Amino acid sequence: MTADQSGQRCPHCDERLYYFQSPCPACEHRVGWESRCVRCGATVKDPREHCPNCDLPQPGWRAIEHALSTTGETIRVAKDALDRPMKAGYYRHIGSVKGQWADYRRPLKGGGEIHVRSFGDHYEVHLDSVGALDSPGKHAVWYAPRVAADGGIQVIETVTKALSYSNQVVNRILGKSENTGSEKP
Repeated sequence: MTADQSGQRCPHCDERLYYFQSPCPACEHRVGWESRCVRCGATVKDPREHCPNCDLPQPGWRAIEHALSTTGETIRVAKDALDRPMKAGYYRHIGSVKGQWADYRRPLKGGGEIHVRSFGDHYEVHLDSVGALDSPGKHAVWYAPRVAADGGIQVIETVTKALSYSNQVVNRILGKSENTGSEKP
């Protein structure tokens, strides 16, 4: 299935719609979406059904993934038009807090992953070139450098405190004074 990356407007009232959103929330007219199977090109009427020709599962999610692979732009999808992400092979995960209720990710064969943020009535889907599932450190440095830096600083502080404490313990065991470093009488 392929999807128009620019989204769509209602033909009756010109209200902007999420992908696969129907009916229009403003005028309540039913809006049709033409989708094509990525594998065989057959027309699929409902993004929740399997392709009638090749039986590709979850064609709605695959259409969104196909659109992402061609544009790389964030796509907003009507939540009620698709099955839950976990049914389409996504894993529950975490992401930077942007007001979403949940985050889901699905690794791609060539590297990177699809990241889905779940909001009240829609999903926001984008492509991460560095995956959080297979390379969490690189992902944090690439997409959340401040979080990675804060985490690194906390790790350094924790290690420093642990080393200081272990140094004090070793000095006590060896009978050395903590202040001067000389042996106790």
